[in-house]
Amino acid sequence: MTKEEFLEHCLNTYGTTPDCPFSDDFETAVLRHKDNRKWYALLMKLSRRKFGFDSDEVIDVVNLKVPMELSCSFGVEDGVYPAYHMNKLHWVSVLLPDAPEDVVRFLVSVSFELTEKKKSVQNMAIINTATKYLYLFLISFSSLPLMFLTFFTTLFSLHGHLV
Repeated sequence: MTKEEFLEHCLNTYGTTPDCPFSDDFETAVLRHKDNRKWYALLMKLSRRKFGFDSDEVIDVVNLKVPMELSCSFGVEDGVYPAYHMNKLHWVSVLLPDAPEDVVRFLVSVSFELTEKKKSVQNMAIINTATKYLYLFLISFSSLPLMFLTFFTTLFSLHGHLV
């Protein structure tokens, strides 16, 4: 996959365009979420030598975030290496000319999902509030027969009809 194909995929799939955050480097680009501005991809030009090759050829490399369990699942045959200049437990470097297109697409989708804005905190607050009200509602209705039974038992016992 070329750099242009990668950027086109990100635009078409996620609606994101590259951003060059480093004032002295216009070759390095970041792809970010629109809502939280978190990076999900860092696109760079690096020498193959950085990845243990005996070559100074400069290639396009993208760093992508992955879960720790997945960081060791890919290897050099997939064009995937421990991340260059990033946390190697959470990021991988993908050599775009070497990696199969399906591997790149899969890893970028994983990275995009991992860096998405966390909606669960707000949703959990709503769910917890709703659960409390539902619980109170059910408790109040489930105790109605008991309340009626207690009321009528007391009423009849006062008149000598029961007990």
